[in-house]
Amino acid sequence: MSKNSWFTSIFEKCKKALADEWKYHRLEVGMVVAALVVGAVLRFDKIEQAMFLSDQGRDAMVVADIFRHGDLVFVGPVTSVGNMYLGPFYYYFMLPWLLVSYPSPMGPVIGVAIVNCIAIVLMYALGQKMVGHRAAAIASVLLSLSSIAVEYSRFSWNPNLTIIGALLLYYFLCRAWENPRYWWVNGLLMGLLLQLHYVNLIPVAVAGLVWLAQIWTHRGEKRWYTRTDFWRQTLMGIGVLAVTFVPLVLFDWKHGWFNISALSHVFVQEESFVAADASVATTLMSAAKNVWGRVGHVATTLMWPTLDIYYPRVILGAAIVVFSLALSWERQKLRFSPARNILVTTVMLSVIILAFYQHSLFNHYILYLIPVWCWWWGDVLAWNKQWWAYITGAFMLLFVAGNWRPTLYRDNPMSIAHQQAVVDKIIEHLPAGETYNLVAVGESRDYAAQNYRYLLSTKRSRLLDSSESDKAQHLFIIDEMGDTDFYGTPIFEIITYPEERKSETLTLPGQNVKIYHWEHSGQ
Repeated sequence: MSKNSWFTSIFEKCKKALADEWKYHRLEVGMVVAALVVGAVLRFDKIEQAMFLSDQGRDAMVVADIFRHGDLVFVGPVTSVGNMYLGPFYYYFMLPWLLVSYPSPMGPVIGVAIVNCIAIVLMYALGQKMVGHRAAAIASVLLSLSSIAVEYSRFSWNPNLTIIGALLLYYFLCRAWENPRYWWVNGLLMGLLLQLHYVNLIPVAVAGLVWLAQIWTHRGEKRWYTRTDFWRQTLMGIGVLAVTFVPLVLFDWKHGWFNISALSHVFVQEESFVAADASVATTLMSAAKNVWGRVGHVATTLMWPTLDIYYPRVILGAAIVVFSLALSWERQKLRFSPARNILVTTVMLSVIILAFYQHSLFNHYILYLIPVWCWWWGDVLAWNKQWWAYITGAFMLLFVAGNWRPTLYRDNPMSIAHQQAVVDKIIEHLPAGETYNLVAVGESRDYAAQNYRYLLSTKRSRLLDSSESDKAQHLFIIDEMGDTDFYGTPIFEIITYPEERKSETLTLPGQNVKIYHWEHSGQ
């Protein structure tokens, strides 16, 4: 088959699928179109207020160096817990978007928003084969309105692609249950998810349980393994997963297995999961105490973030989990459903594993659960054929109330626009050709000021690295709070700067930020 005929065949199949979808499921298609429009507005409205912190500045500098200096990278961002490096997938996702928008860092922000809008459509396109057309359409609406999903679609950060990655993984796990030839796709998706955040080990563990369940279900059926070539497909999946980690393994090998050592710290030395001196009984008791809080976060806070009162949140979360288990058990009697098993298993495994986690649990750790709950609630609401519209309407009102967060659209002092104004003020007061350094003080304690450094790196200025601070003729101190006593702050660039200096304070209209400009005396 020629290339043109292949494209024609694909086009015709897509055209027929869309025509059939519109012919037989107009209501559902209308719901998805409305969800996409509303979801796009929520994700793009005032997107210029996108947060741009140290992590975003660091990522932008790394990616910009790829096309500015040909500096290829083989590791990704570093984790806040454990000081481990993730894989480089997110950097290469950022690359084409930043290349188009450079020097503005808005390109990757737009890229993340677009991908998460695509996820709204995929919730329906893939979900209809998992939970049915109507349930999948409801799930798309829920994803479009979820304020947590919206929040993590409005700025550039590696965990922000987790929703679409997890969504695809759950779908292809269901396809692999029917036909093992999809295991190589799951291997690829697992590798990419692990490069977005290390807590994505949980959906990867779910994939392992699906594989074991497949073996158990077909035990003794030698013909099944032969017919589907199960083991060959399994090896292909493992091989693809291993390939995604080749750059990271090469980096680790070159640097004394740094990541392997850091991983052991996460589980033992830093006591993230298991206290180094705790007995098994003590560890289990601690986890048991954490279960209720984790249930409240996983089942309630993630989908109703404005319900932030501890006991109602925990009680509602426990009721949701029990209800989910009971309903799943009841439906298994009617028809075995790999999709429902995968969704419920993901929730239960998350609660169990995260109960052992000793640090604070943030929403971006568990973004992989958002597609689970959207499909699950869509399945529940679509179950009653007679009253589904009324029940769904009432549920949506409660869902909107629990996700009403206008603060997402308020003026953000840490936005790219505000920081660009700070950078322009610095350049305005910097004599041409002279060297300078800068630090930032504020609540984030990002003294290195990576976000400001990126914006300054796009200018023709002689910004020095922190290691060269002794050579700087000028030092700019960005006080993000506007009233910080930074003299007692143990920042190397400040405490080592010569006492003999000229000093001026720069202010920006409409901002609390102050900029202190120190210059060597006599220069």
